[in-house]
Amino acid sequence: MWLSSLDLRTCAMCWAMHGTVHPLSERFAGHIQDRCTSVPLLEGESPEDVGISPGAVEFAKRSAKDQRFILGSGKNALYQDGKIAFSDVVVENEDPNWGLERNERTLGSLEAMVDRRAKESGPWRPNAKTRPVELLDGRADSVTVTQNAMDRMGEIYGRDFDPESIARLVAAPNGAKVRADVDGDAVFVDVEHAELKIEMQRTFRPDKTVRHNFTEIRGAPQGTGLDIFSRQVANYVDIGAKSIDNEAAGFPGDDKLNGYFTWPRYGFNMQLDYQAKRATAAADVPADNLNDLFTVYQMKGVEWWRKNGYGGEMEFDLRYGSTSRDRLDRYLEEKGKGRSPR
Repeated sequence: MWLSSLDLRTCAMCWAMHGTVHPLSERFAGHIQDRCTSVPLLEGESPEDVGISPGAVEFAKRSAKDQRFILGSGKNALYQDGKIAFSDVVVENEDPNWGLERNERTLGSLEAMVDRRAKESGPWRPNAKTRPVELLDGRADSVTVTQNAMDRMGEIYGRDFDPESIARLVAAPNGAKVRADVDGDAVFVDVEHAELKIEMQRTFRPDKTVRHNFTEIRGAPQGTGLDIFSRQVANYVDIGAKSIDNEAAGFPGDDKLNGYFTWPRYGFNMQLDYQAKRATAAADVPADNLNDLFTVYQMKGVEWWRKNGYGGEMEFDLRYGSTSRDRLDRYLEEKGKGRSPR
């Protein structure tokens, strides 16, 4: 786990890296004269379990003056306007001599990134069936969020939320209706888009896990579901969420429900039952879980699951360096969408 000195002498890159989790195989990749270190975590342990919050959460606790000082006025304006994620300030480079290095992205580079994203997405038009719906410029038709919901989200994640930030958090498409309220000690967010026939519900729990209660996308352009999910992952990571869980439905040959296959392709994991373990071994793709099946055997495992898979409770690990995030990045690259937004 990456630990930074969270004070005004610390650069924005190190603030963003604070609390991120990395594999043991990765060399500590900071920059010259940084004041960071790495500490071990036990298997299955998260930074929150040992009292460490993500850098974005700690940053949100600082005064507006401190935030401008840490990021700089230009970068801070982009961040406060929701045009970049906090983790976007980190840029990774592969040095031929030193290997992986991380540095702070320049303001010019961030502005170019914002412009590029806007050009790649372009304005959405209802008849543009070949173009995924634009997700990020905040033109939801209506957003109804109770004060209790905003307060509860603030208590869970240690930062301020307003109706627009909650709509962006769940990547509500333009023209959608968004509604959020408390449900016990959790917060649910409903998203509905009549024209695109999109319905989603997300529940944000006190333990910083997110439940994807249901997702239906029946009339949107091809690729919209993947675009929405990858943006949600980036947003959840930015606020410090730990994981996503859902119940994937469907089975091979089901013409209406295909979650059993789609969600694993996006990076969700599930332990295989006894019969499936025996079947994968017999098919020469022995696996204990979907991560094994899709990562070790790649397309051979993917194809086996498409023909033989089943639904059930699945989980997406939001931690830095997780197999879930790596698999999502690989799938996005396979689809020509680059890596997930950071």
